[in-house]
Amino acid sequence: MNPLFVLTVYCIILFPALAHGQTTSALTPESKAEILTLANTRGPTLKEILLPEEAVQRIESASLPQSVKTKSAEWIRKVVRAKWLPEDLEADMFGANDVKMWETREPDGTVSEHKYDYVLLDHNVEGHGIHVIESPSNVSIRVDFPKPREVSEDPSFFIKSRLAEFTNMPYYAFKKMDLEVVQDGPLYSASWRDTPTTATEASTNGMWWNGFHWWQRLTVCTDGRFFFLKVAESEPGWFNPQAQASVGIDRF
Repeated sequence: MNPLFVLTVYCIILFPALAHGQTTSALTPESKAEILTLANTRGPTLKEILLPEEAVQRIESASLPQSVKTKSAEWIRKVVRAKWLPEDLEADMFGANDVKMWETREPDGTVSEHKYDYVLLDHNVEGHGIHVIESPSNVSIRVDFPKPREVSEDPSFFIKSRLAEFTNMPYYAFKKMDLEVVQDGPLYSASWRDTPTTATEASTNGMWWNGFHWWQRLTVCTDGRFFFLKVAESEPGWFNPQAQASVGIDRF
């Protein structure tokens, strides 16, 4: 977000449901209402929990650019454990085109719409609804459980257990993960920001060094009926911030 803007108002957009290909939602009306409330107050990240069942336009895999499918599948496989993915991942993915997820309204009245082309997956494994959302710079997964699970006894342990169950997060990452879980109505949410081994710094040729792996920047949310995780598509290495700012926004 541009630090020059003093006031930003998030307007979360509701979408008509997908016409086909979705699994039954585990989201209760209470959880949906709380998700929208939190998205308006804390930013639009949690709105992606609703995206798999509410995207505006479905584009089948055969119509997506191969470069997009390759990149999306690569990152989905990095984040999500293979057990929860279909064998032919690229064929089962589909697109959601020009999704208006949110807008910003600046003090001078200027309104900016933020639209993205998402690659999504709706899949079912052992009664679990697996919904994966890949954006130009993030991977999210929402898992709908076959039956409700208990969260309240130890929310932090529950979240870490689900991360171990559904993602490829390395074991050593859990040793330093200190989650502060916040409860809002039926929802339990947390964000974790790890300290990188190498700090981000500018170089003389305009390149920047990123010291973070994808699991070191995450947001989670659950009510015991579903589990949601969002991570950045991040790996240690040099990158060009000018190029990254525009690449992949309009992907198909």
